[in-house]
Amino acid sequence: MMQTRRHFVAQAIAGTLGASSATQVLAKYALQSPKARKGADAYRHIKVLRRDDKIVRHKINGDIFPLTWTRDDRQFSVFSDGFGWSAAPTRFYNSRALWIEGDPIRAAIYETDAYPDPPPQSACNPPYYGFGALAVDDRIYQLMCCLGKASETRSGRPWNGVKLIYSSDQGRTWCNQNGSTPVVWESYAEQSLENMLFLDEPQESFGLISLLQMGRNYEANRDGYVYGYATNGNTDGTMNQLVMFRVRKRSMLDRTAYEFFGGMLSSGEPTWERDIQNRKIVQSFPRGWVNDQRQIPNLVQTWVPSVVYNAAHGTYLMVASGIGVGQDGEWDRPSYLGFWIAPNPWGPWTQIHEDKAWAPGNDTAARCYSPQIAPKWMAPDGSSFWLVWSDFQGATEYVAELKRRNKEIEAMIPSEQLRIRAQMFRSHAPYYSFNVQRVDFTIS
Repeated sequence: MMQTRRHFVAQAIAGTLGASSATQVLAKYALQSPKARKGADAYRHIKVLRRDDKIVRHKINGDIFPLTWTRDDRQFSVFSDGFGWSAAPTRFYNSRALWIEGDPIRAAIYETDAYPDPPPQSACNPPYYGFGALAVDDRIYQLMCCLGKASETRSGRPWNGVKLIYSSDQGRTWCNQNGSTPVVWESYAEQSLENMLFLDEPQESFGLISLLQMGRNYEANRDGYVYGYATNGNTDGTMNQLVMFRVRKRSMLDRTAYEFFGGMLSSGEPTWERDIQNRKIVQSFPRGWVNDQRQIPNLVQTWVPSVVYNAAHGTYLMVASGIGVGQDGEWDRPSYLGFWIAPNPWGPWTQIHEDKAWAPGNDTAARCYSPQIAPKWMAPDGSSFWLVWSDFQGATEYVAELKRRNKEIEAMIPSEQLRIRAQMFRSHAPYYSFNVQRVDFTIS
């Protein structure tokens, strides 16, 4: 249930020049060689303008929403910890797949029963959640991140394992990493590096992962590699450190083929290491935006980036956020939101936007997180894109009412229990949903 899980724009500045001017500037740098545009100041005058007049809130109950653009021109996504679309839901989902068609304003979003929904949290199985997703070469890959066990030596439950599942028929059937089907959700005792992509890695790194998006079916990619980004741990000081891997597209199912970013040479070229122990930090985010699990157990899901290739300009755009947790342990202030731009998947990353009070529509009660750049919804000329996010405001009130009415609700038949809980959740947290906002590039 929600209470056991990890969770517990200011008015955008007006640019003096329009999106077309920003497009010209980005195009100028895109035409330069990587060496010519690798300096830290190359993109500092490029900013983003979040359009508060272009916000749409699609009424699905859930969060996370990693997005990938599939061969058939749809977007595939997954929602976590929610009841989904139905007014009469059949269960509360850890993760459930979505297909998204059309434009961001009139999007048709629907659930699919073909996806192997993970079982609810229980004593014998870890909870699995859908994070990184990628459509590439007519396959859809999904990274299912899971929480480890609580222990006497640490508070809370760390993100410590990632299971890779995939579909070769556009989501109709799904396979385990070894090609077998149906998908198996291994218990703690059954998990190993034979059936998990990552498990109990050094410093609890690679427990939360996102995947670089490069156009429809990954068709904008030219070097043959898939790139993934991960937090370097579960605490402030490690979770705000970004690490990454690369793997040949044809080798995604082979864990031994993965290489880890090992730093930059003096020539400006990256190095890649087979040994995960030799990984290096590719980007550091600000400290102070990761909570202490001793105060709010399992409320750790921050700094997982969304990275999308802007094909029109040959640049990479990254967005990431941190949780606005105060000294008392409550999520009592708006979140941090940042955008970065780079000439390569590994950087160097230049920050082009920082907001220490992320409040879409100037709603200071907002508790936003999990920003995602929708890969299909980037303008053809690269001058704008649409941001997707969830907003946790009101969710703690839902949990409080659920506790107050627990005996009353438990006396109902199961279907009525689910209906009432879903109704309460949507009433208290109407923005715990698929929110979208247009973002334009401007020049400062």
